[in-house]
Amino acid sequence: MERPVVRARAWLIYRRIRAGLPIGALVAATPWVVYAHDRTGRRLLHVAADLQRPEAVYALTLAGASVLDTDFAGNPPFLSTAPAFIREAAVPPRSFVACSYM
Repeated sequence: MERPVVRARAWLIYRRIRAGLPIGALVAATPWVVYAHDRTGRRLLHVAADLQRPEAVYALTLAGASVLDTDFAGNPPFLSTAPAFIREAAVPPRSFVACSYM
């Protein structure tokens, strides 16, 4: 069963990503939030990549979010993202270790 604090913190970060607001301090204070997902298995990294928010992608991957995590349909976070955005996001290199779909 999901704890209310996890859902509330993830929802707050989700809304900040959608609004284009910085999330670095929130993610750094609660790095476990990178593992929270919605009913379809999409994590916050999926949302940040889909909305092309480089600061959010960087903050999430720095906190431990993996670019190899897939949603329940098997889709990785950067499946529909342009390669130019991935370069712009400055994703830490350790996040791309053994990444076969790039």
